[in-house]
Amino acid sequence: MKVWTVFLLLSVIGGGIFVSSISATSVNRFEEGQYYSMGIASEQRLYDFSEKNFPSEGERSKDIAVCAEGEKRGSIFADGGSLSMRFDSEENELRLGVESKLSTEEMDYRSFAFKDRMEPLHDPLEDGELCYVFSRIVSSSTATVPIKGMLEEISFSKEGEKLIAVAEIDLDFSLLKAAYALAWIPEHARFCICIPFFVKESEISVDFDGIILRCESFELPEALLVFGCNAAFGKRDYRTLFGEAVKNVFVNAGIYR
Repeated sequence: MKVWTVFLLLSVIGGGIFVSSISATSVNRFEEGQYYSMGIASEQRLYDFSEKNFPSEGERSKDIAVCAEGEKRGSIFADGGSLSMRFDSEENELRLGVESKLSTEEMDYRSFAFKDRMEPLHDPLEDGELCYVFSRIVSSSTATVPIKGMLEEISFSKEGEKLIAVAEIDLDFSLLKAAYALAWIPEHARFCICIPFFVKESEISVDFDGIILRCESFELPEALLVFGCNAAFGKRDYRTLFGEAVKNVFVNAGIYR
């Protein structure tokens, strides 16, 4: 099962279970008395979901890298700085830029999120092209999971050896509701995921303990995210799943290794 398709499915499973059968008070009390590591009791608690650890909307979008017309600038992933990009209909130039660097005529953009699923690119992607690839991965869907995803905004900031990626994603559950008569599922849900990386020279690694995934449309306890990921991947938690997927995109895009 493709990683981003599963992400959408897990969101529905977690939200449905919470809304239909679990009160927030009960879950909070349960979390306070337990520790989780991929759904199994352990000695170390998962990363704190408190507001102080999550970047505010202002922090996520305060710096937008702007390239003046006709000006060629370096990548923030090499030079440092910040980049914030929203998506609309004006994406044809980015699409053509990515396609010109592909080694094959037809491309499933989800291949960027996996190791050894695509041939090396002719040239590394530029910053905007990389953002476009992420948007295509999120919007990719399969007939088995009738959920539409849209990457509303993606932001990157790099300072020294620390790189932070933040994505805001809207999930449309209308097709799923119609297909399975699931009245309790909301029409839309908004999720935000923050993934920190360590970059040394040209190598990139994931700070798994710092990954935060949050539903901004309704309260979704972390215990349910852990449960949903365990149900689909056994002992692999969502931090490993999404951290590795985003890292693979950077590697396949030729930016890091």
